[in-house]
Amino acid sequence: LPGAEVEYNKVLLAVIDITSIREQELAIRLKDHAVQSAIHGIVFSDVHDRIAYANSAFLKMWGYAEDDNLVGNSILSYWVEPEKAEQALRAVRQTGRGLGEFTARRKDGSVFEVQYSACAISDKQGRIISIQMSFMDVSDRKKAERQLIQNEKQYRTLVESMLDAVLILVDEKIVYANPAASKLLDAGDGKGLLDSVFTQFLESEFVDSSRERYRAVCQSGKMQPFKEVRAVRSDGTPIDIESAMLPFIYHDTPAVLAIIRDISRDKAIQKQLLQQQEQLRRLVTQLIRAEELQRRRIASELHDHIGQDLILAKLKIDQMSANHSVSSMSLQSVSDQLESIVEQVQSLTFDMASPSLLSNGLGQALEDWLDNEVRFRHAIAVNLQYDEQADGLAEEVQTFLYRAVKELVVNVIKHAQACRVEITVLLGNGFISVSVKDDGIGMSGSDKNRFTSKGGGYGLFSLRQRVADMGGTMEVTSASGQGTCVSFNIPMEFNAGQKQ
Repeated sequence: LPGAEVEYNKVLLAVIDITSIREQELAIRLKDHAVQSAIHGIVFSDVHDRIAYANSAFLKMWGYAEDDNLVGNSILSYWVEPEKAEQALRAVRQTGRGLGEFTARRKDGSVFEVQYSACAISDKQGRIISIQMSFMDVSDRKKAERQLIQNEKQYRTLVESMLDAVLILVDEKIVYANPAASKLLDAGDGKGLLDSVFTQFLESEFVDSSRERYRAVCQSGKMQPFKEVRAVRSDGTPIDIESAMLPFIYHDTPAVLAIIRDISRDKAIQKQLLQQQEQLRRLVTQLIRAEELQRRRIASELHDHIGQDLILAKLKIDQMSANHSVSSMSLQSVSDQLESIVEQVQSLTFDMASPSLLSNGLGQALEDWLDNEVRFRHAIAVNLQYDEQADGLAEEVQTFLYRAVKELVVNVIKHAQACRVEITVLLGNGFISVSVKDDGIGMSGSDKNRFTSKGGGYGLFSLRQRVADMGGTMEVTSASGQGTCVSFNIPMEFNAGQKQ
């Protein structure tokens, strides 16, 4: 009763275990922390598509501050295409999940691309009460993908417009062929090349070496340079090509890129040039023969007619002198002059057609001429190094070498003021090599240019041209006060052509 004293002798204590509640609260806090600290933007929306929660990553991704409150805003307003967003959310409600990409709009109005994943959250009765969406900014990735696609398109356009054929090989099979390759191998639209082993388009003698080059690229990762091979078109027609191989990545798979060039036209031009060179050699031979025949005819005329007539004239004058019918002094003067003319005619006859060259060969002919014209008449020491195999050369070649050496030595006599001349005529390494070297006054650079030009002397210019016509080369080495060396080389093939 109120105001009465009551004595308590017992206490009733009620204890409730809240461990599970604490664990649930901890789990919720951990989940909240995980969601809040996630690097992906996370948002929860209610049944009316209004934001109920947005984590820090979402705020940052859309350009908002931490203290900006987005709760209650329509999630659709953050998409550039709200209709598309509404369709995506409707699909999530129907299936329970969703995945896709869309363009979003930041607080400042700028746009960016995101990838999202979504799931519906239901109560115990199965009614959807919220949609949770996770967002990832894929702008950089999409930009890289677009750049990659653009680059691939550019490179494909470049490769497909190339004049060179291009094949991509994986496990020795063709997985790509550009239009030039299809045209080169006469394969229509190129589909017939795909999945074919590349060596089936090569002649059998080139299969093993080409396969070795392919394997070398695969093993070393280094390019195999261009090499000539012979391919076979789909109709069996052979074609000359050159190909290079280099390592390549095709759809993330190690591959080999083969670049192929059609050199059939080059080969045809090369063959035509060889034919023209052969024709030129024949023309040079005909010219040498014609010149030699003309020289011999003139020499014969000089010897048989003019020379004989001069000798008879000299005999008659000598008879007149003996009969004292004319002043002996006048007759002697005329006789001496006729004798000089006879000697000149004999020398010219010998020079036009050397009997020694015709009967004894090049070596002896050179020695005879050097004895008479250089050592004796001009007192110049001469050393001739001569390969006796040269006596077996074709007659036209021996004739040319004889006149070439004479031309060079006569130039030494006229211009070099030399005391000694070294002459070599050698055969070796596929060439006929001739050099004339003197110890004379030599030439400066300008003198050498004049010496080897047409204006510097028709004989030497003609010699250079004749050597070039034979497929050879001529070189002049000289310095002021250090003598001069003129050398030329003629391919032995030219000699072989004269003997055929």
